[in-house]
Amino acid sequence: MVPELNGVTITGQIGNGAGSIVFKGRDDATGESLAVKSVTRAVVLEIQKHAPSPEYAGDISKLLKMYLSQVRNEWKLGHRLTNLAGGHVGIPRMHELIRENGFLRTNGLHLVMDFVEGENLRKGHDYSIEELIHIYRQAADVLRFMHQHNVVHADMKPHHVIVDDQRSVQILDLGLSCHRNGHVSQVVGSPHYMAPEQLVGAGVDERTDVFGLGATMFWVLTERTIRPNVSGASSMGPMDLQIKSFETSVREYNPKVPPALEDIVLRSCAPSRRARLSMSEVIARLDRLV
Repeated sequence: MVPELNGVTITGQIGNGAGSIVFKGRDDATGESLAVKSVTRAVVLEIQKHAPSPEYAGDISKLLKMYLSQVRNEWKLGHRLTNLAGGHVGIPRMHELIRENGFLRTNGLHLVMDFVEGENLRKGHDYSIEELIHIYRQAADVLRFMHQHNVVHADMKPHHVIVDDQRSVQILDLGLSCHRNGHVSQVVGSPHYMAPEQLVGAGVDERTDVFGLGATMFWVLTERTIRPNVSGASSMGPMDLQIKSFETSVREYNPKVPPALEDIVLRSCAPSRRARLSMSEVIARLDRLV
């Protein structure tokens, strides 16, 4: 399943998601490190073998179509955003989308993009509170840039925030991103980090990302999820969820967290969109903390 691409040498596998495998590669002309996200029929078959989606049992073609749509979406939005910024914006630069053709159909796509050095926040690195405030602020600024250009990430979670040795942040995976007030094509992801409106398939906006980033930081600060009791979750389609409660304290689990930081996180994760902070308010409050 290792792709053979003109001009790119694959040097190893980085990881895999719900319907893709990500490889590390090297640009043969420049020596630049690259990441290659591959979505192919063979990849989907292999992932389904180990972690099947009951809703798509026996319908690999439909599942493949969904994942191909997501990688096309990531290419289109990521390419536009990085071009608008004229360079580094905390989102990997997209290089090329390579199509793998079969008989009368697309059998796969390979998205070639910048390789991002660092570890995601899910890895549980022992950051100081000051470092986490800095990381939170950078991630919020990347998302605000996206919002200024009418794009909502819609899949914020610790896995998608990458931090390098200099504590610089990049945000990955725009596969589920969409325009403001749009609808995510499928309700897919981690329910513990999703805003209530997203879980029921309603329209998403900037405050959907405020919730997702707040829920991400809640986990990083406490190693618990903001929504501890979620049941009835499905990986596809609107979810029939029973949301029993939201956590109401960060400092109960981590007394080192300043009250002002706790307030930012909890107000970001308000169940009602109207009660949430805006992303600009999150940034302004974090700046006062710094």
